[in-house]
Amino acid sequence: MTGNYCEVTVRRPSGQVETIRHPQITNMTETLLAQMRQAMAAAGKGEVLSYVNHVIRAPRATNRNGICPRCGTYCDGDCRAS
Repeated sequence: MTGNYCEVTVRRPSGQVETIRHPQITNMTETLLAQMRQAMAAAGKGEVLSYVNHVIRAPRATNRNGICPRCGTYCDGDCRAS
């Protein structure tokens, strides 16, 4: 799967703990977490224990010679030039 995603750790009513990728949320916030916890409890689906947002960074573009336009060197696309 490409792009950003959010992993949520849930304790099911059976006691089983599982980590799932949320199918719609790519960036969980504290507000969304509170809403999710409330909805899960109301539905009897378990308890949300934690979440992790995964941000996939795309490499920065380089020109035809492989030189980064931001820092002017042959970098790996993770330069700190601004």
